[in-house]
Amino acid sequence: MLPPDDLRKEYTAVNAAFQRDKSDLQRLRLVLLLSVPGASFRDDAKLSGLLETAGSRPGNGDANSPQRQLALLLQKLNGERMRQVREEQKRVELLPRDDAKRVEELNTQNKKLEGQLADEKRRSDELQKKLDALLTIERDLRSRSPQRRPN
Repeated sequence: MLPPDDLRKEYTAVNAAFQRDKSDLQRLRLVLLLSVPGASFRDDAKLSGLLETAGSRPGNGDANSPQRQLALLLQKLNGERMRQVREEQKRVELLPRDDAKRVEELNTQNKKLEGQLADEKRRSDELQKKLDALLTIERDLRSRSPQRRPN
């Protein structure tokens, strides 16, 4: 793959050639350059327009010509890529909603757990009070003077 600067120069040259000569060959060269992933000059609207006209142009040759077949293949590939881009955009648009829903679910779960924690704390406090009371009774019993039993 060409470095970005060389790719930009190639695009400028091919675009200028296409503006002078709108032949199928020049159109395909421009389409191929516009199809380069990550290119700074990538223009999906222009690419789609060029592909639509390339695939539907009447007659400069056979409908089964390699150029026509290549144009149709590129049109299908671009259509599939555009569909994937739209799906990804929808998914990204839904992320905030999904995140908000997840936050709401987590908040509900958190409140439930806080309630359970409060119940356990109350239970623990009650048990501690009972234990303290038993310990107090035991201390009281030990501190009493021992009484002798009659024989």
